[in-house]
Amino acid sequence: MILGLWVAVIFLILLLLGCGFLLLGILRRVELLTWRVEQLEYRTPRRIGRDGLRPGTVAPDFRLPNVRGSESSLSDFRGKEVLMVFTQEGCGPCHATTLELKHFQNPDRKILIVHSGSQESGEELLEAVGGVNSEVLLQPDSGLSKKYEAFVTPFLFAIDPAGVVISRGIAHTRQQIQFILDGEGQHLSPIPIPLEKKEHHPAEQATVEVS
Repeated sequence: MILGLWVAVIFLILLLLGCGFLLLGILRRVELLTWRVEQLEYRTPRRIGRDGLRPGTVAPDFRLPNVRGSESSLSDFRGKEVLMVFTQEGCGPCHATTLELKHFQNPDRKILIVHSGSQESGEELLEAVGGVNSEVLLQPDSGLSKKYEAFVTPFLFAIDPAGVVISRGIAHTRQQIQFILDGEGQHLSPIPIPLEKKEHHPAEQATVEVS
């Protein structure tokens, strides 16, 4: 009888664990679908520069000053995965995103923040992210944003060790950043540009457009 009771208890525990894993999977799927819908909202109505470079595109190389007082280029980090984040000064969502980046520190990954703003605000970002594998570069104009078709911030790119874009998207939470690193950003569908001229809309509260 005792043996039967133990078997029943073990069966119940396994059943609960199975239900727990199933529930976690469902919750992740719901959050992923919600994130994809948000990507459409942030990029609608479509204007050039909202979609970001398509996955499979070789990431354009560049050289920019960093907040440490020297210069850095994307090719400096060839052989490592790069998580590239476009931010700008005064962007509240950008600050929230950079605070989550510290959870993605990895010896084989470089966190590269391309910041449109002052030296002081760039230094604050570097302090928030921390880690020896993080770098904040100062973008003096929107030239690099144009190359990467990323005029809404915070906009992220996951770039593989060979320098190829594997995923991209707007991210505000830790889970959304993980979606991009997992390659979910390669499934974002481009939005057709309407033929008729659209009235200009102000930037959404959840994102800030690069000036």
